[in-house]
Amino acid sequence: MFTVNRSPVRILFVSQNPDICGIYECLFETFGCVTAVAHSGGQALEVAETFLPHAVYMSLELGDMQGMELCVSLRNLDATREAVLIAVTGYSRRTIATDDLAAGFDRCVTVPVSVCQLILPLAGIANITASTAVSAVVQEAQPTPESKAYTAFRNIILAR
Repeated sequence: MFTVNRSPVRILFVSQNPDICGIYECLFETFGCVTAVAHSGGQALEVAETFLPHAVYMSLELGDMQGMELCVSLRNLDATREAVLIAVTGYSRRTIATDDLAAGFDRCVTVPVSVCQLILPLAGIANITASTAVSAVVQEAQPTPESKAYTAFRNIILAR
């Protein structure tokens, strides 16, 4: 279980794509995190005020604002000033990495993304080390019908 001061890590996912948010939710809930979802920048700001996320994973393309604009807004909120902000993008990392860091992102991951790439940004805030992340991924990498990851992803596929 990933925790901060013995409480589950709270993660906000921001994307216009509900399937992506659902997959991220299932993945991180498997590791004991509490999750919330927003499908626009405005909704993310509202949710962040009450959810108080430790980390925010966000797309750079949102309907009502760009991810970089949302990043700046989140950095200006008391509720998310210290949160780890992670840009998740399909753009070439070299093209946007400097802009991301200037906007206030802590990390930028480019899709396709591995489970380790998604988990490691939490290492600075939770009881997660690189070996913990790798162990957790390896444990779930061989999905059996009894594993949490298998069940979560099966439910997503069946819901479609």
